[in-house]
This record gives sequence, C-alpha cells and structure tokens, in this order.
Amino acid sequence: MLVRRIKLEIFRSLPLILVIVSGVFWFLVWILMSPYFWEPVYHHVFPEWARWLIPPLYGILFALVAWLFWWLSLRLPGRPALNFLLLGGLWGMITHVWAISRGLLDKPPMLQGVSPLSASVMPIFEFMFYWCIILMISSFLYRLTMKSPGRKNSKGQET
Repeated sequence: MLVRRIKLEIFRSLPLILVIVSGVFWFLVWILMSPYFWEPVYHHVFPEWARWLIPPLYGILFALVAWLFWWLSLRLPGRPALNFLLLGGLWGMITHVWAISRGLLDKPPMLQGVSPLSASVMPIFEFMFYWCIILMISSFLYRLTMKSPGRKNSKGQET
C-alpha cells in the first residue's frame, strides 16, 4: 500500500525529508535500544567507548544511507519507493553479516545457537519495516508541508 501511495513525483521530492527523518529515526532507535541491549549483545560487538557515540554517529551514517538509497532508487528500474525499501532490506542484511563477522552469534549468550543464515535473512524484513516507517513519516511530512497555506508549486502558483 505504501509503495502505491508514493508516486514518482512525490518520491523525487523527498530527499531532504528522508535524510532528516532517517537520521532522527536511527538516532532514536540506538538511544532507546542501548539501555536494554548493550550489556547482553552490543558490548560484545562494539568497544565500550562507542556506547554513547553510536547513536549520533549512526544517525548521521543512516541519514547519508537514506540519501544514497533515494538516489539509487530513482536510477534502478521499477518503482522508486519499492527500490528504496528493498535497498533498506539489503542494508539490514549487510549490517548483520558484518556484526556476525565480529562475533555477534558467538559471544553474546542470548544469541549462541542462532544460525548465521537466520541472523542474515531476518534483518532483511526487519530493516524493510524500519525503512517503511521512515518512508511513511517522510511522505506524511511532505504532504503536510505541501498543503500549508502560501506554499508555491514549481510553476510559481500558490497551492
């Protein structure tokens, strides 16, 4: 439904909003996850000094990734919104394969016994869901700003 609602014209207009929403979203995800998952999981993958640097750094990194996905989505065949979500799923797999290579499945007791295949495939769908949220919020904010009084369209006419 989301892909059908976000037409090419709207998707083309989203880069700045996507970058901002993505940065804020991923910053909040890491700030909220850290208290619950740092000790049982993430401290096995990241150095201790990174605990409070990861949220802002990943907010910035994922904001740049959102811009890259937006740019690539417009150049790949098919619907750009769908391409964006598929790239997000691929990113999830890549990040988790990287974490697996750093001991994600060996060191944390709660993840021992999880198969590398499931730990690589599950994030595809998990991250597609996250990027759906980002795309949905961005689209909503775009539509909200486009309906504001005094806003001019590309032809200089007030909307």
